[in-house]
Formats: sequence, C-alpha cells, structure tokens
Amino acid sequence: MKEPPIQCLGVYIVPCDDGQWREDLDYSYRCLGLLDETVAYRSRVISIVLVEVVVSGLEPSFDVGRFQQFMEREDRSPQVAYDEALLSPDGRAVTKRGQGCANGIAQGRICFFLHYYDPTRPIEWSFGEFSCPQPIPMTERLARLVPYRPI
Repeated sequence: MKEPPIQCLGVYIVPCDDGQWREDLDYSYRCLGLLDETVAYRSRVISIVLVEVVVSGLEPSFDVGRFQQFMEREDRSPQVAYDEALLSPDGRAVTKRGQGCANGIAQGRICFFLHYYDPTRPIEWSFGEFSCPQPIPMTERLARLVPYRPI
C-alpha cells in the first residue's frame, strides 16, 4: 500500500505563562518519578505545540490518535495527538473540534496538540513518520480558531 500524502504546514508554540507551565511540567514529571533525569531534556524541548497538517488519500480507518511522538527514553509512552480540530480547506474556519472529530476522513486540514514536543524527533502516524518545520510562535489565526484548553 502506498503511503498517503501528508504535509506539515507548521508547528506552533502554545503561548503560556512561563511560571505556570514550569509548575505544571514539574508536577507531571514528579508524578512520573522523572523530574531529576529530565532537566536537560526539558531545557531543549518545547512543552506544548499545535501541529497543523494537510492529509489526503486516507482510508476509513484513519485515526488522529495515531499521531504520536516518542519521548527521549524509548521505554516511556509516546505523546499522542489530542483535542484536534478539523479546519476548512483554506484554514480559516473550524468545521469540527474535539477528540475523534477527524477520524475516518479521506482528506482534510487538521490541527492537534502535542505535549512535550521535541523538534529533533519525527512525528509518527498510521502510515509512517514525517518531519516538521521548526516551531514558531502561534499565529493569531490559530490562536483564535483553536485556543489551547489545559487538560
């Protein structure tokens, strides 16, 4: 089977209050028992990003939850896409938003959030992996259309 085409339009840094994010990250890592060993890792990783892709030629079994990025330590669970949004073809409007809203589509423009994003690693999906451009600040368009909702 031929791999369906995917184009990563961008990776956008979710704006945040740095103090709150640091507190949230430290809490998460402490709960996992990883706080001490992840200090260097966190210093080079952008915490939360919004990824925007265009896909086509998909099968009905397509599942956005299969977008994932493995963390530095391979024995840890990967971070998976969540709170996705299906956008209009021109990216100016949200047609659906929420977990699973883009599952089963044949083609479309999708945004999803990833925690602990590492710009040096590819993102994997059902049909292989792809690289992304370097993260940039969130655009006004996406901040308005797909605001981050803390989990």
